[in-house]
Amino acid sequence: TVVVYGENPLYTARLWMTLDVLGVGARPPLFLDGGLQVWRAESRPLTAQVPDVPMGKVSLRPDSARLVEAEWILARLGHENLSLLDGRVPAQFEGEEGGREGTVRAGRIPGAGNLPWELLVESPERPRFRPLEELAALFEGAGAKTGNTVVAYCGVGLRASALYLVGRLLGRDTRLYDGSWTDWGSRPDFPIMPRRTVK
Repeated sequence: TVVVYGENPLYTARLWMTLDVLGVGARPPLFLDGGLQVWRAESRPLTAQVPDVPMGKVSLRPDSARLVEAEWILARLGHENLSLLDGRVPAQFEGEEGGREGTVRAGRIPGAGNLPWELLVESPERPRFRPLEELAALFEGAGAKTGNTVVAYCGVGLRASALYLVGRLLGRDTRLYDGSWTDWGSRPDFPIMPRRTVK
């Protein structure tokens, strides 16, 4: 049984996603909801000792279908059974700013819904995920219909990892577009909405 935790919920989600895609363990890894922030706030035990862990064997069962490329999305744009979720802030989603990803274009992938990862947790100070029914409602509100294949993306794939984790928790067929907007926005022949250029 693999349990993932950390200080930053995004990095924890990224590690969880990586282990899930690689197929580490007999089942998807677990995660410590709220991470060390909540653990400390609840006065739970901590240690500075580094355990002596013997080397073991890991059998990987990679699931490459969990990661998608830009061409995979492009071929399916407009399909009713595909839901794209953009985890960036609304200003980047709306094309009002290009963000710090270094892309020359601003906007979003056509048909995507906006679900900033911060909405998935109670607060920055208490980053525990909201109850499953609330998370499901957030997905539905952003256009990720039940039964659809969900593809999460953001700027560079970090924030989208939290959307991926939640999608898997909800039992959705969830994929990650790891190239995210850094990749899509740098392709001049790929469609975007709205059609704006950051100068």
